[in-house]
Amino acid sequence: MTTTDIGKRLSDKSFIGESGCRLTVDECEYKEYGKTITYYNHVCIPTKDEYKKRLPVALRDVEKLMAFISAGENRNLVERNKSLVKAYKATGGRRSEVANLRVSDIEKALASNEKIPLLRLITLKQKEHALEQEKEERFVPVYRTTLKSIAKYIKRNRARILKKVNKSRKNKGMSTMGDHGFVFIGENSGLPLGPDTITTYFNQWAKDIGATGNLMAHAFRHSFITDKIEMLIELFNLQDEGEFKAKFAVEKAFKDKVMAWTGHKHEKSLSPYIHLAFSELSGVNKTMDAAQVIYGVSSAKDEVKELKEKILSGHISSAELMDDVGHILDDIYELLDGKAENS
Repeated sequence: MTTTDIGKRLSDKSFIGESGCRLTVDECEYKEYGKTITYYNHVCIPTKDEYKKRLPVALRDVEKLMAFISAGENRNLVERNKSLVKAYKATGGRRSEVANLRVSDIEKALASNEKIPLLRLITLKQKEHALEQEKEERFVPVYRTTLKSIAKYIKRNRARILKKVNKSRKNKGMSTMGDHGFVFIGENSGLPLGPDTITTYFNQWAKDIGATGNLMAHAFRHSFITDKIEMLIELFNLQDEGEFKAKFAVEKAFKDKVMAWTGHKHEKSLSPYIHLAFSELSGVNKTMDAAQVIYGVSSAKDEVKELKEKILSGHISSAELMDDVGHILDDIYELLDGKAENS
């Protein structure tokens, strides 16, 4: 039922609406299973618990998923699938944005001098009344530990997959396939993984591990956006939701940063995340630098855990082991040194 329908039933067109009415509400929306859901919100209406629970990815499910993937026998697929999960977790990208991730994007981000590099995400949007697509770009902060981990998959496992595919094509009398540059590829075809294929993977993984929470690829985006809004709240020392929304409305620099990090263009779409972020930060007093260290060390901790599993299973050479340990230590030292400089 729309606000207009409510007004008609009460014979009062000015009873409820988004402006100029006795009861003013905000029209909000969120996407689920490819559909856009519209709902109305008011400051006096509490957020439904069911909606809150839909936002974050259950951490225990992510840990179970990574363990399940790691137990696979095909090492190239294991590393590809782990990198796929890491990409969603680290970027908060939409299905198509992660599917469109290029090798050159990872390389450029790692080559930057930024403490927390910015990774390019490509969004393809269908043009109105046209068959062609419109390409948009945005840049999100991703820790070097995660970027290096994905780069290792590209250098080792992705290269092996393409080599195997081309060897098979050659044996069948077919021409070899050039490198198209997409990060995530099919093991048998060597072609880029499509968004629908990735969704199928996550749906099957959720069944395989008996996921208790929301393990859709898009759910990682919800967690990412909430985390990044928390960082912005701390960075700009914002005290409540009203102050955040006011700053978004009047300050272009702040609005541009929010839009670049989350991929949203309207404050209305951010309302559920803003509410959740302030709820999670309630009573917490920490600096932006401390938050960066926490997030960065957490990412490194995941890599150490993964490395330990590789050692125990014997799925890593001594040269790769030394290389991985060096990268992890470099990232931790860089984070901690930066913290010391700012203290």
